[in-house]
Amino acid sequence: MRFKISVIMLAVIALGVLGGIGTYAWFTSSATSEGNTFDVGEFKIETTPYGEIPMPLFATSYSNENWNNKYATGEWYPGKKVPDDETQRTLAIKNSGSLPARLYGISADIEEFIVPEGHSNPEMAQSHFAQNMIITVNWEGTELYSGSLQDLINSEQSFSQYITVQPSTDPSEVIRLDFQAEMSTEAGNIIQGTSATVDLTIHATQDNDNAVGYLIGE
Repeated sequence: MRFKISVIMLAVIALGVLGGIGTYAWFTSSATSEGNTFDVGEFKIETTPYGEIPMPLFATSYSNENWNNKYATGEWYPGKKVPDDETQRTLAIKNSGSLPARLYGISADIEEFIVPEGHSNPEMAQSHFAQNMIITVNWEGTELYSGSLQDLINSEQSFSQYITVQPSTDPSEVIRLDFQAEMSTEAGNIIQGTSATVDLTIHATQDNDNAVGYLIGE
């Protein structure tokens, strides 16, 4: 029994010695970079007045008499297109943040849709209206988007190309997007007498391919 205990004690001592092999007290030191600061930039785009062009871009009538005489659309009907050759509907986009922005798409929402009293199918009328209202967006002669209002309601639609907008405090430094609205000749009687209030939204992200690709699902 004493022999076994002695063997076990020797084994424990041996493990302790082996465990200490390779342990050294190396000299060490360190250097520190102090006072690092990280300021997060601000990302913000907004619409801004451009010349005399009114806001909203499309309205049956305006309270401003000057706008009303020149820009009021009046009532819509199949085949009507606004603007005509003499007027523009330009949305000026300004980068009021501190980081470069990239405009990449557009979406829409029908805020309110009113049908005449006693209308048999308001939901179908709204859908038919959205399918037959065509929205086109141009930038410096390049068509960025042309398609139905319904597509814009269903999901964000990508522009045909991206537009970089640099931050600026100069009110004249803006991106000008020219809009056109047209009611298709396929529009039917179901939308007669209806009235729609529509929001058109331009989407932007950081001026970065990965950011845009993530947002549009590429």
